[in-house]
Amino acid sequence: FASWALSLQPAQQTVRPNVVLIITDDMGYADIGVYGAKDIRTPNIDGLARDGIRLTDFYANAVVCTPTRAALLTGRYQHRYGLETPLPNATDQGLPSTGHSLPRLLKNDGYATALVGKWHLGYRPEHSPILHGFDYFFGFKAGYTDYYRHTAGTGEPDLWENDAPTTQDGYMTDLIAARSIAFIERNAGRPFFIDIAFN
Repeated sequence: FASWALSLQPAQQTVRPNVVLIITDDMGYADIGVYGAKDIRTPNIDGLARDGIRLTDFYANAVVCTPTRAALLTGRYQHRYGLETPLPNATDQGLPSTGHSLPRLLKNDGYATALVGKWHLGYRPEHSPILHGFDYFFGFKAGYTDYYRHTAGTGEPDLWENDAPTTQDGYMTDLIAARSIAFIERNAGRPFFIDIAFN
């Protein structure tokens, strides 16, 4: 994605694609219909694959969340940031805000950018998704959240809108979907990038 974003030339390209990146935890390659699942029906995701772009030879750099997210957003190996395992709750460690990231590249090229769902790349204000190039963030910073109470494993509240704690009634999967749809509808008239990170 990073090399693609760097190659964009607004003067040469009149129509720029919207990018909807859906990241889900604990999902295998063949867990959706378009990639071979027989026991789980996923018609809407299959439709996205049919009408969009299918990546058929993509390899994750790690089998867990924090290092995978760090490498995907920065285009660099997670080892460069010391993020080789999932971050524990309330740690001071996180992904440094260097100004070099996929959302930052796209934002600098005129894209509206959003992360809706799981962050898990740092809890401190200096690790905020907003500082990494996201115009909008709604979700949680821990590795997982209670689907109804929106609390981290420590029991502390963990629901954020941009850099402010927030409260919201509802099932987390539904909240992520609703906020994602709202962002897409708000930005339908311009190119956008949204990272939808279901837990």
